[in-house]
Amino acid sequence: MASRNNPPASAAPSMGPVILIVGLIAAIGGALIIMNSAKKKEEQQEGAPAQQNAPSGPSPFDDVSLNVPGSGRAKMVDISPPGLMETATFMKAEAFANEGIALMKAAIEADKGGDQETYRAKGLAAKAKLILSMEESTDWWMDLNEKYPNDIQVKKIARVREKWSKALGKVRKIK
Repeated sequence: MASRNNPPASAAPSMGPVILIVGLIAAIGGALIIMNSAKKKEEQQEGAPAQQNAPSGPSPFDDVSLNVPGSGRAKMVDISPPGLMETATFMKAEAFANEGIALMKAAIEADKGGDQETYRAKGLAAKAKLILSMEESTDWWMDLNEKYPNDIQVKKIARVREKWSKALGKVRKIK
């Protein structure tokens, strides 16, 4: 006796709906490709007369400089007065920073050795010195950066100040 729940073996699923869906997707894709190529042809035909009617005289933008700040890599120049890193402002800030970096290194060594009291004391002193070095030189550096953009010396000063800032980041969390 055959069970009513089992379909007969000859009743295989029909592939008709799958073939219909695949054919429909292919037809839509083909239509989109044809519409896109027709649109490109229209744009090319519309663009051609505009190019033919373009004025042949000088461009009104010939006098506009293409060297705009922020438009790609700027060419470095040396226009600032020599000896910026030997000025009193920079030397004073650098002295504070060097003291702060030395204290920071000592604090890190104390932390590695497990001496938390020395770590905290030297870390706080390093933090104060590094903050002072940044404060002493920030306004001066910003003025230089504004007066002499893309200057080699100003870029060197920025790199040195970045080193100070990284050192400050290592002791900033100490309270």
